[in-house]
Amino acid sequence: MTDATSPRAGNGDDSIDIDRIIRPFVVGGLAGYDEDEAHSAEPTDEVVARTALLLCIDRSGSMQSIRDDMIGGLQGMLDAQAALPGRATVDIVTFDAEVELQCSMADISEARIRLEPRGSTALHDALGDAITGFGTALDALPEIARPDVVQVIVVTDGHENASRRYSAAQVRELVERQQRDHGWEFVFLGAGQDAVLTGTRLGFDAGSSMTYTAKGEQVGGMSDALSRYVTDVRMSKKQLFLEAERRAAAEEADRRRAEQEQGDADTAGGAR
Repeated sequence: MTDATSPRAGNGDDSIDIDRIIRPFVVGGLAGYDEDEAHSAEPTDEVVARTALLLCIDRSGSMQSIRDDMIGGLQGMLDAQAALPGRATVDIVTFDAEVELQCSMADISEARIRLEPRGSTALHDALGDAITGFGTALDALPEIARPDVVQVIVVTDGHENASRRYSAAQVRELVERQQRDHGWEFVFLGAGQDAVLTGTRLGFDAGSSMTYTAKGEQVGGMSDALSRYVTDVRMSKKQLFLEAERRAAAEEADRRRAEQEQGDADTAGGAR
C-alpha cells in the first residue's frame, strides 16, 4: 500500500498547510507500531485480516438529540470488533466546521467515542483532510505493519454546509483513487438526506451507503448493521447492507413519509 495519497491541498491553494493535516496521523501511526507484535502474530481458526479503520463522525449541533445513542452505538461496534481475533486499529476524526483527529492508529480495544455536538457541517473538508492524512500515515508504516484491510466509515446527520477547502468533486477523486489503487472500503451512513445519493456523489458505492433515521432505535439498527458489515469485510466475506438492515435503520422515516403522503391525500380529497 505505497503512495496511498499525495499531500496536496484540496483546492490547489498553496497557502494551506497540508503538513498540519497529515502530521498527527503519521506521528500517531508510528507510535502505535509494535515491531515485536507485528512479527509474532499467532494464526487463528478464522481468518480475520489486519484492519485499519478510519471513523469520521459528524459532531455538528444537530447531533445533540442523538448524541448518547450515537456514542453507545458506535462504541458498541468498536467493542464488537475488539472481541474478534486479529489486530485492528482505529483513527477517529470528528467534525463540525472544524476537523479534529481524536486518536490515530489506536488499538481498537482502547478507543473511546467522544462527541460534543456544536456548529455546522464541513463534511467535504473532514473527508479530504482525513483521507489524505490517513493515507500518508499508512505509507509511513513499515511494510510488515501495514493492514490488509482499510475501511473508511462516515457517519453524518446533515448536509454539507461549511467546507472551504474541498469540493464534492475533489472528495470523490480521493475516494475513487483509494478504492481503485489500494482497495480501500468506504461506508457512508447519513440521516436527514438520501444517503445513497449523497454517498454516490462522493464516490461511495450505493450498496455501501445507507440512510438512517436520527432516532434512538434506528441509530441502534444502523450501528448493528455497521458492525456486521465491518466484520464481514474483515473476514473477507463482504456483504453489502441488507434490506432488513436498511428497514431497521430507517423505518421511522418510512412511517413518517407514509403518514405525510396519507395526509396530503386526505387534504387533496377534502379540497374537492
